[in-house]
This record gives sequence, structure tokens and C-alpha cells, in this order.
Amino acid sequence: MPRIRLTRLAAALAVLLAGCSTLELRVETSTPPAEATATAPAVTEPPSEPTSAPTAEPTSQPPVLPAPVYFISAADGQLWRLAPDGRTLTQLTSEPAPVTEFDVSPAGGALVYIAGNELVRAAADGGGRVVLLRGPALTGAEDDLVARTLRDARWSPDGSQIAFGLNGVNLIPAEGGLPRRVIQSDPVPATRQLARFYRPQAWSPDSTRLVVAVNFWQEGLIYAVYRFADGALLDIESACCDPIWSRDGQSLFLYGSSPEGYDPPGLWRVDVATGQAVTLLEGRRDGDLVVHLAANPYEAADGTLYFLFTAQSPNADGVYLWPPYFQLAGLPADAEPGAAPAIIRAEARRAFEADWAGDGRGLVIREVDPGSQPPSGALVWLPADPALPAVPLPADGAGARMP
Repeated sequence: MPRIRLTRLAAALAVLLAGCSTLELRVETSTPPAEATATAPAVTEPPSEPTSAPTAEPTSQPPVLPAPVYFISAADGQLWRLAPDGRTLTQLTSEPAPVTEFDVSPAGGALVYIAGNELVRAAADGGGRVVLLRGPALTGAEDDLVARTLRDARWSPDGSQIAFGLNGVNLIPAEGGLPRRVIQSDPVPATRQLARFYRPQAWSPDSTRLVVAVNFWQEGLIYAVYRFADGALLDIESACCDPIWSRDGQSLFLYGSSPEGYDPPGLWRVDVATGQAVTLLEGRRDGDLVVHLAANPYEAADGTLYFLFTAQSPNADGVYLWPPYFQLAGLPADAEPGAAPAIIRAEARRAFEADWAGDGRGLVIREVDPGSQPPSGALVWLPADPALPAVPLPADGAGARMP
């Protein structure tokens, strides 16, 4: 039986998850999900024209960022882009409902996003808006999240198709067309049982496999690797969260960035062929109040593993501050499991979210005020080169991405 772990997301959504009886996997249906409506791939205009709002006159200065930053604005719930100059902001969507999540294609920069329970594709500048799929009406029932809500849209590395969650894991061609479900979630039961609800997380670099999240009723989460060639699904007996593929596609990095709760802190490398994990950073030792937290690993071309790191102690009241102050750290490719990481940047920042630039030159973090509800705080560019200064960015938003 898989080990079940509670995540902050799972705990927040626990009442929306439902369980069922058997662990049955139904693979590769050729018909679209019955709950959704596939739309013709006709280009439509947004409800209103996206607006461009430069915050400064163009200059001849070199770019501050290696790539644009995409994010969901905290002010209006729409998708925006910050240009590499670090100042020019452009609104990309004008949806009647807030954008809840998005992804940027590694092949060309096209966008896919979810708003109003619709799956929408658009060009990198927000134009050419196409509704690929309309999800079913949400009723407010407890099974909405697992059975009727569109979520977790993920571009394939070659940009040819999009994986998304809707009562399981589904694929749809990037140009539009008939979706197909490759992993079916269990039915929503009337009683609490060990049901499995699937959603996509990360494509392998060669597009042959897909990491999926497996949620349980009422709480709990593990990950599994789905193989497209034969439909095999391998559970990963490891810790949570947010799996990231190694460059060679043979391993996954998973990390724990919370000092408390069911998710253990630390950093692991998992062999996707066997599901076995090696501890790279031990999060907690018995009887020791100091916890070692890791977040957002990135494997460089030379095998060095960079990540956000902190050794955190509780305050005088026995409370671990959240979010903690992280430093940028690294482990060389030949580091022994459990070796102490080297600190790359001395400054510590209260990173709530982070994403690496595609070329590894640094990461954009969201540095939030811990007292803000919902979380609010400005984005900051943090170069991997410690000789370069961090750069505050004129944006506050969630899910920042740098292709």
C-alpha cells in the first residue's frame, strides 16, 4: 500500500476530495471526457483587448532578465508578462473569470491557461485566443474538484500537445481537437475508501513519460510515473513535493520545504525505473529542533544541483516562521548523500514561490509578507551568479514562470 502524505494543498482541499473502493486503472480511451465539451479550433477574441502598460521609457540598457516573466496578477487575476528589461508590463488576458493557472510552451512560447473552467490556448502575446475545451458546470458539490474541474494544464516539451486534469489525466492536441483520457480517476464513492484521483504534473524531457499526482480521500498525496508506451504506472515511494525531472530523464528531484506538518523536509533523488529514493539533504534528525528545508531544485549541465535552502530553528514560542528565509545553495554532482550544501548567495529571502529561468541563470521568487491574506508580495530576480545583485521587479503575482 502506498504511503500517504498530507500536503498543505491536500489539507486545504480535503473536504473536496472523495474516495472509492478499488484501485482500478483504465487506460487510453479514444473518446473525449464525457463531462467536457471539445470546441472547434476557431480563433476568438478576448472579451476586451489586452492592454500594454510600459512602466518606463525604452532604454538602450542590456536586459535585466534572460527571459520574460509570466504571472497571474494579484490585482486583477489576469495573466501578465514582464519584459526582459525588467520594467515593461503587458496584460495578456482579459477573461471574465480569473485565470487560475497557466503554462508556457517550451517550444515557441505559446500559452495555455484555465479561466472559468475553460482550457484556452493563446499566442505568446495573448493573441489568437482559442478555447480548446469547456469544462462541465460546477455545482458546488464536494466532488467538483476531482470530477469536474479543469486543472494542471501542462505543455509537452515539443509543444505538440497539452496534458490536463479532469476526472483523470487527459491529452489534447495543441491545435485543438478531440481530447483523450489516458488515466481515469476512481469513481467518487458514497463512503470513505482508498480512491485515487489523478492529475498531471511534469512531462519527461523526451515526452515519453509523465509524472502524475495521486490524491486520496480525504487527505494524502503520492506521485507516480506514467509511461505512454505501455500505460504502466509506477508509484514513487518517496516524499513530497513538486517533482522535477533530471536532465537525463532517469530521475526525479523531490523536496520538502515546510518545517511542520505531514510532509517531511529534505531533498531526494528518485530513480524512475525503480521508484527508489536517495536522500540528498536530510531534513530532520530525531531530537533536533533544527530542520533543513529545500525548494525549487535545478540541475545544471555539469550536474550541480542548485536549490533554495535554509537551516531553520523555532522561535522562542516554539514556532517555525513561514515562509522561511531561504538562501541559494548547491550540491556538486559527486556530493555524497547527506553532504552539507554550499551557500551560493549569502542573502536570505522569504521566498513563497520560485521558478528557474530555462537557462539556469537565476530564478524569480515571490517574496511575500507573511501576514498577508491572501499571500501578497513583489517578485524579485535572483541571479545564480553571486556577483550580480538581486533585482526587485515591478509586479506582484502568483505562479511566476520564466521559459
